Amino acid sequence: VRSDGPTSCIGTQLGVAKRPNTVQRALLALVAVFMVPTLLAAIGTILYIYKEEQSRFQASLVETARSLSVVMDREFSRREAIARTLAASPALTQHDVAAFYDYARSVAPTRDSVVVLYDLSGAQLLNTRVPLGTPLPERSALVEERQERGLGIDDALISNLYLASQSQQPSFAVHVPVLREGRPIYYLALASFAAN
Repeated sequence: VRSDGPTSCIGTQLGVAKRPNTVQRALLALVAVFMVPTLLAAIGTILYIYKEEQSRFQASLVETARSLSVVMDREFSRREAIARTLAASPALTQHDVAAFYDYARSVAPTRDSVVVLYDLSGAQLLNTRVPLGTPLPERSALVEERQERGLGIDDALISNLYLASQSQQPSFAVHVPVLREGRPIYYLALASFAAN
């Protein structure tokens, strides 16, 4: 017996209602099958590119640091040569501080650089940033630093950064002994503002 009654309609309606659900699920599964690997590949590509860029950036930093180190070494060597040339001045052999002051001012004519002459205790005898005869600090940290490091008699010292006594600006100095007959008679510093 065949019945086309309300039960059959409901069954048909329910069957039709189930089909779109099954089709939706199939479409979602199909989209997931294509999208998940694509999404994972995109994430992997982004991570790879990030790591490559990070490696290139680090390599660039290392190369920049090496280049800067070479430039700084050359500049310190140049300043040491100038300081040693100043230290060889005959005016210092004769202990003629006034004559040496004039000579040093010609080497460091601007306020950006300064020549400072110290006695063996570290007291400043002259400073080319100020007129000769101006009261100067009695003790220098450079001489103390030289003694603390136990440098040899002819060794140059490149200072740490310090505040210059006259200008109160961060500075550094190349510090050399003034030797006569193998003994130090003075210490000499060629200093510059760190900003230079």
